[in-house]
Amino acid sequence: MNRTGAVFTAATFIAVVCVGGVLIAIGQNPLTRLDTGVFDYTVAHRDMTAMHAVSVFSGFFSPVVVSAFTAIAAVVLVIVDRTLVRAATIVGAVAVGGALCEVLKLLVARPRPPYVGQLVHETGMSYPSGHVSGATSLLIALALTVFHGVAARRVAICFAVILAVVVAASRVYLQLHWTSDVVAALLVGTAAAVGVHQFFRHFQRQLAEEQGRRTPDVGLIHARRRSPRAVAARRRLRGVA
Repeated sequence: MNRTGAVFTAATFIAVVCVGGVLIAIGQNPLTRLDTGVFDYTVAHRDMTAMHAVSVFSGFFSPVVVSAFTAIAAVVLVIVDRTLVRAATIVGAVAVGGALCEVLKLLVARPRPPYVGQLVHETGMSYPSGHVSGATSLLIALALTVFHGVAARRVAICFAVILAVVVAASRVYLQLHWTSDVVAALLVGTAAAVGVHQFFRHFQRQLAEEQGRRTPDVGLIHARRRSPRAVAARRRLRGVA
């Protein structure tokens, strides 16, 4: 995907999430039937053993753990690259995704699903999911930044998307978020990762072009030094000619 297409996709995702947030805030959520239907289904088919296992899995993608993984990835990239660009892309994607998520939570102020005996009772705002947004930002940013080959990057992106969707499903299964919460979070996380990645790619290209303009053409310099006129001039200066 080219830069224009990537930026347009990220902007579209954010616009969709914002429109959805406005509709939810004014009580016109178009996904109400889906939200309540999925919630009722998970409650009716609850399995406590499975919920404990899913809760452990979900914990690996909590905001604290995602922040730790982000820091580790950034340090490794700085050591390997000896530059901050890729590390800044990872950190920036997670930070932007988290900031967008928190702002939307405050503006929409959507309550969590009702407490019906969940393993964990969370009381923060629900739209969008911070777990899912953070995990999606990190996973997709890693896929876009770490892998360079076209085939390898496509495989990595597919794996990142699948894992992010599984994380989203786990939050719904645990009855901690509505389905529309995690869908919005997937869009926010993807938009943050794609947008920040494109920003740093553009920055890196601009930096390379600037360095290219400042770096003298060594071959041209040597050619000029070897020209007969240049050789004669140096001899005159030395008193040979």
